[in-house]
Amino acid sequence: MSALDTLAFLVGSTTGPETRHPTPWTEGGAATGHLDGAWEAGGLAIAQRYREVGPAGEPLFAGLFVLMVDRDEETVLMWGFDSAGFPPEPARGGWVDGSLVLERTSPRGRSRATYTPLHGGGFTQLREFRASADDGWSPVVEGRYLPGSVT
Repeated sequence: MSALDTLAFLVGSTTGPETRHPTPWTEGGAATGHLDGAWEAGGLAIAQRYREVGPAGEPLFAGLFVLMVDRDEETVLMWGFDSAGFPPEPARGGWVDGSLVLERTSPRGRSRATYTPLHGGGFTQLREFRASADDGWSPVVEGRYLPGSVT
């Protein structure tokens, strides 16, 4: 199995509950995440569209995440274009104890996305942030997404 094949769990439509943690950019609270991933570029990349809505169906956040494997280094790269509007810096990482862990650095600090495939389909996601190396990781959003229709 190639490194790219290990990302297949991100392909398809998933929906699930999320917990948003308070950050300098967002309020905390409950949300629902809708993700729709598809193979692109002849099967060399995955484009994952993400939409987060609040309890009353109000839009909270939207993003397009593009993942591919750096064949030279056998690491996974991810670029995130989102409604926060900051230019994307690529996240880089790989598999750690059964989870795909991707980290990036930007002028605002470091972020980490952890995706864990679920037996039977779907995955969990934990996004974390830290402003400086002296800070610990703080959760931003965590969710559990199961196969289903994205609306």
